[in-house]
Amino acid sequence: METSGGEAADAYLRKDEETDGFYDLEHLPPLLEDEENVSLADVLSLRDSCLCEEEVWAVCAECVVALQSIRPSHLFYTLCITPDTLAFNTHGNVCFMEQLSDDPEGSFVPPEFDTTGSTFEGHIYSLGSTLTAALNFVIEPELQADLGQEIQKLLQQMQEENPEDRPLLEVGQSEVSLRQMNLCPTAASSGRFR
Repeated sequence: METSGGEAADAYLRKDEETDGFYDLEHLPPLLEDEENVSLADVLSLRDSCLCEEEVWAVCAECVVALQSIRPSHLFYTLCITPDTLAFNTHGNVCFMEQLSDDPEGSFVPPEFDTTGSTFEGHIYSLGSTLTAALNFVIEPELQADLGQEIQKLLQQMQEENPEDRPLLEVGQSEVSLRQMNLCPTAASSGRFR
């Protein structure tokens, strides 16, 4: 039986509750007023390392909430989620920025885009590709993130060729718990995690 994205997040959080629940985060000053958004690409470049598993879970949950909130807007139909368009605002919430070029990298565009246009399933594909790229952003091989099987399986499912094979990501209680990790606000305040 396959695990949905929400079930995988719930299972991960239950496992995490067994640990002390505390994350050693470096608290840095907030962004200046003129520094409204920090892209994921900027975060990765500034810290010279990839995301860890907890950060991927948090960013994934925040992105699903953000996608649901922009669904009725024009941005939903023009967006392609990439490390350059996925950003964090000054409050640490995920936001999406306009694509700077009309031709984003092909690895983030869902295979069905030419026939279906922008769909929630297509954005899930782009999000999976973006998170995978963030996990593979490694300057030195020894800094590569150790990932659990659940997150690996979720990212693989998010990038399935057939949109119907991608998980339906729903964020309820998992999203609230993931927000409590305080990872996305740290990215916004510092332009880098940890």
